[in-house]
Amino acid sequence: GSAASTWLVAPRLAALARALADDVDLVERLMGELDHPSPYAAAARLSAQAAIDEAAGLWPQAARRHSEAAEQFGRLDVPLEQWLSLQGSARCWAQVPDSTRAQASSSEARRVRATMTDGALLASSEAVGQLEV
Repeated sequence: GSAASTWLVAPRLAALARALADDVDLVERLMGELDHPSPYAAAARLSAQAAIDEAAGLWPQAARRHSEAAEQFGRLDVPLEQWLSLQGSARCWAQVPDSTRAQASSSEARRVRATMTDGALLASSEAVGQLEV
């Protein structure tokens, strides 16, 4: 991918992957466009792979990747993507029998969400509660 594709794809890759996770070939092509070594690009690729794994029902693998993406987005101070990744981790861990990690991910997601300002682009607090595990 070119430098232009990096700047166009990187900030959108995680959201595109969540929306298009059932189309693995398309998501992988988008990931292929993002060959930039930046920390944001790495976090976005990880989040995209987590979405693919989640769509495939690879729950523990997806949960771990969502958690790692959340950590990376947290280090980059991107709370929206951090929160969405933690939500993904909680969803995936909830699918794993005998896993206690779903609650921990959900609690961390609530903590991150509490640091974010409410705005027209984010779900209301009531809707957020409905999304959580």
